[in-house]
Amino acid sequence: MSDRTDGAINRRRVLAGLAGAGVVALGAAAVPASAAPSTAAPGAGRPAAPPAGAGKPGRRETLVPAQTSWELPPPMTGGPTTVRVRDADLEVWDTRGKGSAIVLQHPHSGHGGVWGYQQAAFAKAGHRVISYSRRGYGGSTGFTTAAGTDLRDLEALMDLLGVGQFHLVGIAAGANVVLDAALRLPERVLTAMPGCSIFGIAEDSWNAVNARMTGGGFRTVTDPATGTITRTGLDPEFQELGPSYRAAAPAEVLSAWHQNEAQPNPPTPLPGTEQPLRWADLEKITTPTMLFTGDADMYLPPSRLREVASHMPSARMTLFAEVGHSPHWEAYRPFNDMVLSFAHEHRPR
Repeated sequence: MSDRTDGAINRRRVLAGLAGAGVVALGAAAVPASAAPSTAAPGAGRPAAPPAGAGKPGRRETLVPAQTSWELPPPMTGGPTTVRVRDADLEVWDTRGKGSAIVLQHPHSGHGGVWGYQQAAFAKAGHRVISYSRRGYGGSTGFTTAAGTDLRDLEALMDLLGVGQFHLVGIAAGANVVLDAALRLPERVLTAMPGCSIFGIAEDSWNAVNARMTGGGFRTVTDPATGTITRTGLDPEFQELGPSYRAAAPAEVLSAWHQNEAQPNPPTPLPGTEQPLRWADLEKITTPTMLFTGDADMYLPPSRLREVASHMPSARMTLFAEVGHSPHWEAYRPFNDMVLSFAHEHRPR
């Protein structure tokens, strides 16, 4: 990995927790789950480790060590330019070039210009990098409740830019369209990398847990007369960034994150999916998929990611240590490594 593991990481805690799930921790100072120290009383013995390959075929989970230093993101290039897509003007950043395209879908707390850490790294690796502000975010217009879905805009924009196949990465609200595109556009999506999201899944049991986990401080209030949504609980920084990052990141880096978060956004995003996703839909996805989250993500902790992965037998998972809801900022070096490695593994023929 690009960043050295902080000696303060409690490996005993992390690996003991992973051992119960039959996980192998990869990266710097990697240790097999079977080597995790026992938490049983002395002389009680240790349960046998799961055999190699236990669980569903193709399952692999990677724990990435923490990133412990940060610099300001490089400035975005290739835009923004305004592109007319369907009935909206979208602000787009496009590095162009002949390499395979990586298309980036931003979170709700951002816009198409939040990818400075990724754009330069991916372009240097030979990729064409495309990001854009979805309707109502940043400088993009055309947000109405009748505007359709993010998937329609994505497909139309790729057609307009002359992009046939592409790798698709999305975080939080931007991840919904990633799974939908993997399901409905398998001939175009080379890889799907969605994470830190509740994914627009319409299952009662899934949403009941979501409501319980994001109640209280996460709750918002909608004015029935105007449709305006007011945040009544936690500060965005608290919701979006993990505590380790908030404590250790330089003030100027946190300030840059706040500048992005302060950009215009709609009260409620467009639906990311053509139809609400069901477990049965996820089971139909054949596109190579990498699911990811931060181990301190309050929306999608690792246990919730595993629940999604249980319906996608060929999907792989990456967990970012000491990271909250924004791994593209909090752990941009290992995040970039993950994206580039997975894209390289599934290069277009």
